[in-house]
Amino acid sequence: MAILITGAAGFVALNIVERLLTAGREVVGLDRIALPERARSAFARLPGHFTLIGGSVLSSADVRRAMTIAAVDAVIHCAVITAGTAREKADPETIISVNVQGAVAVLMAAARLGAKTFVYPSSGAMYGSAARDVAADR
Repeated sequence: MAILITGAAGFVALNIVERLLTAGREVVGLDRIALPERARSAFARLPGHFTLIGGSVLSSADVRRAMTIAAVDAVIHCAVITAGTAREKADPETIISVNVQGAVAVLMAAARLGAKTFVYPSSGAMYGSAARDVAADR
């Protein structure tokens, strides 16, 4: 069975893909951007099998294609926009679309298509610097 990694060309996802391929797993990646050449070369030397699907988590057709190109039984949803303040002010609609609607779309597709596991990694970046700023004010 395969594992789908959304946002496969991102930093966190690249490390997850590498680990899964090292363990000999079949991995399907979905991303709107190409893999860095260094990652593509490294992945080709690992025992697992990697297929990259070009597409967006906002496209139900792209998500369905990624989930049905192989028998996907697990999804690791890494497709997000980690934006700074300037981008958040300039383009909040895209950030909300990808980070919220994209997550819902992939989760719903995973449920419909029978994936048994759904992992949604995150980091402290989602909380911003508010915790540090509040502590500094005391």
